[in-house]
Amino acid sequence: SMGFFDKLKAGLTKTKKALVAGIDAIFGSYRDVGDELFDELEELLITSDIGAETAMEVLDTLRDKIHDERITEPEKAKQIMDEPGILGYFCDSNLERLSRSEKLAEKYSVTVAQIAMAWIFNQPMDVFAICAPINNEQLESNIKAMELKLTKEELAWLDLK
Repeated sequence: SMGFFDKLKAGLTKTKKALVAGIDAIFGSYRDVGDELFDELEELLITSDIGAETAMEVLDTLRDKIHDERITEPEKAKQIMDEPGILGYFCDSNLERLSRSEKLAEKYSVTVAQIAMAWIFNQPMDVFAICAPINNEQLESNIKAMELKLTKEELAWLDLK
């Protein structure tokens, strides 16, 4: 039977395929880049599994690039969507980071989210995470993540080095 990570990876792969197909359909059905295209794209992204906040970041980034590069053809706009940092959230390297985070979480008996926060807190430069716990349980979880010390080797491993 499939383990948790395999199920998650399969689900993300399915989500990415559906998202890419939807994006292809939207960009293929318009002759120019305008409000209607963006409205349809916004609906697709918000109703996908990437979440509303990520969807709005993707749309804002796309709008800025289209404006800055004066793009009017949907096909050229779609090429921007293919760039890392737009739909790069679902790339193989991020799935590998997730897998590695899951293994470290198991090693330390913490959550993957705590490993992600510990990674931030263990950076050699001054990095500040903005955490907004909504209850005492989340606050305690964040404090535990702050206290978790990852080794240089573990940090490099999470960075795929």
